[in-house]
Amino acid sequence: MIFTSLSPSSHYIPPLLFNGNIYEFNHDTANILNNYFQSQTILQAHDHVNLSSSNAVEQSLHDFDISIEDVVDSNKMLRTGMATGPDSINSYVLREIASAIYSPLRDLFSYSLRSGKVPSQWKLAHVCAVFKKADPQEISNYRPISLLIVVGKVLERILHKYMFNFYRESDFFSPFLSGFIPFISLYQRILQSTNLRHYIILSVELLTRAREFKLFSVI
Repeated sequence: MIFTSLSPSSHYIPPLLFNGNIYEFNHDTANILNNYFQSQTILQAHDHVNLSSSNAVEQSLHDFDISIEDVVDSNKMLRTGMATGPDSINSYVLREIASAIYSPLRDLFSYSLRSGKVPSQWKLAHVCAVFKKADPQEISNYRPISLLIVVGKVLERILHKYMFNFYRESDFFSPFLSGFIPFISLYQRILQSTNLRHYIILSVELLTRAREFKLFSVI
């Protein structure tokens, strides 16, 4: 379930124009924005570029034990001063009381992994429509920002650390992958590429990202 709210920076969204209709009431604009944001996450088969790794992973990531140090490190990485999610618990509050709940959180996270279940509340988010530029009545000029539950973000950081390190050590990532790899940019991958086909694929990826973020018009 997604709750759509107004941008915390503006606290107001003007009437929106969509498919020739004008939507003025908060309930209507929230539903229109929610439907539009969801539609942008649907990928078409012809838009997908396969950059699969040439190296198969022969190992597997089995059960691992979450330590208190994992919880401490993940909690310290939380950014304070951010808006709260559906549980209304601020990251600053969690960091201030962290020493008293490190052990319970470790037990809760470990149980979640063993049972293969995540609390349904952790799957909720407040989605804020943030205006970018140009016409404020045009729905495509807004971008969604999800405000997640802080405790769930602590667990996600821990899982990310173990999973990312496992795949990197297994040489699973494609040598042409640039997204979400520390200290590696798409431009570096293009410069490193000696294969014309991969150069073209990466160039298309770069132009696609620029078009999505409206850095410039792509014909």
